Amino acid sequence: MLKREIFDKIGGLDEDFRYWCADDSAIAQLVKIGIQPMVVPSAKVTHLVSKTLKEPSDDLTWAMVHKFEQKYGIKKFERDARYADWKRKNLK
Repeated sequence: MLKREIFDKIGGLDEDFRYWCADDSAIAQLVKIGIQPMVVPSAKVTHLVSKTLKEPSDDLTWAMVHKFEQKYGIKKFERDARYADWKRKNLK
């Protein structure tokens, strides 16, 4: 959750991320302006899994991870064999 003034200060959510890393990019945007994310232990979330996609494509998963790495310099999946395989096949 974001206050409107913070949303406006970060320029809205980063629309470069359509699936994976969308939440990570929001955190990176906040950290950039000096706001640290916080955990709310009493918060409850029901994750219903993707209702839009039966199985997300590599364009929505590993390509988003790669874009996040390039844009924010954070390597979340550096040691993930699936990501390494995707990079080997897709980045030349």
